[in-house]
Amino acid sequence: KFFTVSFIKKDGTPRVMNARLGVKAYLKGGELPYDPEEKGLIPVYDIQKKAYRMISIDTIFDLKIGSKEYKVK
Repeated sequence: KFFTVSFIKKDGTPRVMNARLGVKAYLKGGELPYDPEEKGLIPVYDIQKKAYRMISIDTIFDLKIGSKEYKVK
């Protein structure tokens, strides 16, 4: 499923991303040297930029999946 997430990037600017979880295509190399979950990160595939990205769970402020929208206070 595709979803739209709004979050604050590492440099402090807001970002809206159309993404997808669980994409295995376009992977290069092997395993990550760390566990993203332990660092509070979610690995996603950015549909617009056609690249893998990590989103910090703590910086998400809006999430839209299908017709449902979730806002973080």
